[in-house]
Amino acid sequence: MVVNVIFTSVLFHFSGVLSIFTQPNSDIVALKDSVEVEFDINVTNMSIKLTYLNGNISILEDSLTNLNESFIIPCDKLKYGGVYIITVNDSDDLLESDIIVLHWPKVRFEAPHSIEIYRSGFVLTLSLTQSVCYVDDIDFTLELVFCGPRTDNLCVLPVLQSLRTVNDLYSKKLVQLKYDCQTIGKPGLYYFQLLFGQEVVAKSDPIFANINEDYFLSFVGNSIFPCEEVRNMFTFDS
Repeated sequence: MVVNVIFTSVLFHFSGVLSIFTQPNSDIVALKDSVEVEFDINVTNMSIKLTYLNGNISILEDSLTNLNESFIIPCDKLKYGGVYIITVNDSDDLLESDIIVLHWPKVRFEAPHSIEIYRSGFVLTLSLTQSVCYVDDIDFTLELVFCGPRTDNLCVLPVLQSLRTVNDLYSKKLVQLKYDCQTIGKPGLYYFQLLFGQEVVAKSDPIFANINEDYFLSFVGNSIFPCEEVRNMFTFDS
């Protein structure tokens, strides 16, 4: 699908009028939608540049040689969610568009809603909920976060529990990751979040970890200080 942008005509410094666009009415999703840029100009040589501002990454540079030209930015160039800007210039003058905000493709998490600590491992499945344009994979960071011994869904002081790299989600569309039984060792609230840089791309539903009643540590001592004649067995749960 090609998303057309809203245009506002403004005077450009050199002879002519250039249409620049503002935020589209419809949402644009990375790797799903293309963006069409239209021009009404009376110069014959210009260049166009697309920049991803979140990482200050130059995505696309091309030349424009025709009057009244329409230029389509294909969806496979728009592989990041976040903020983009387009600039056009004729080597002497430059004009910038308003920002264009793209949404990340939606990611589904499939994981147990509740587990018993030290009982068994589990599998986390990540999948894209939509078809995407073919593109090279990018590196995501997958974090497992511990929120403390909570029974609600609030996470006030998250603590990083596990960190992994996911670098094949776009090409495979579905990725399964195995976690052993030692991954979650404390009862409480956990969740997964997928990040690109510092930006949270997607977040799982909460996972509640409960005490494993079969797991305990026992210690038999000769006595309890200061009562040397008393024998006792100390039992510590998980």
